[in-house]
Amino acid sequence: PAELQACIDRGCPWDQPIPARMLRTMGERPSPTIPMNIAAQYQRHDNLALLANKALKEGRPELLEAPDLVGKTPAHIAVQKGNPLCLGVMAKAGANLHRAIPHVWQYNTNRQENILTDPDKYAMPIHHALVRTVVSFTTRTCLCCVKNQNEAKIQVCAQCKMAYFCGAECQKEKWSEHKNVCKKIRKGCRSCYVS
Repeated sequence: PAELQACIDRGCPWDQPIPARMLRTMGERPSPTIPMNIAAQYQRHDNLALLANKALKEGRPELLEAPDLVGKTPAHIAVQKGNPLCLGVMAKAGANLHRAIPHVWQYNTNRQENILTDPDKYAMPIHHALVRTVVSFTTRTCLCCVKNQNEAKIQVCAQCKMAYFCGAECQKEKWSEHKNVCKKIRKGCRSCYVS
C-alpha cells in the first residue's frame, strides 16, 4: 500500500480506468476497469482498503460499485476469488453486497449449457463459506436453517458482523464452515478505517 499511496500522492489517476495496452495498440477503446477492481482481482485487500477509503474521503462512493469489463463489482470479485479479506473491506466501506452474490457456472459434459450451481463445500470450502455468508447477510436469514427474522430471533455473528444465526445450535452446527472466513472478514473490515 505504501507504493500505491506514493503513486496517488504523485497524482496518478486512482479513480480512472486503466488503459489496456493491447487494446490501445489495436485502436480500440481503453478498459473501463479502475484500480479498485484490479486490487480485488489480484486479492490485495490492503490496496483495496486504501482505494475504498480514498473514494469515500473524496465523496465518490459510486466507485465501490464500479464494474469491471464483464460487469463484476469489487465485492463480487472478492467473493468469486474466495477472498474474505477483500470482502471485509468492501462490506466495511458500504458496498452493495446484494451485487456480490456470485454465480458459479459449471459446464455440463457437452459444454452446450451453463448450469448455475453453488461452490462445492468440499472442493471449494472458502468459496462455499463466503457465498453462504453473503447470502445470509443480504437476506437476513440464519446461515444454518435459513429462518428469517419473522420465524426466529436472528442475531448477527459477533466477529464478522455478516453471518446471521437463529441460535447457538445453528451457530455450532455451521461453525466448522463459517470459521474459514469469519476472522478474515473481520480483519478485512479493520483494514478499512471508514466508520
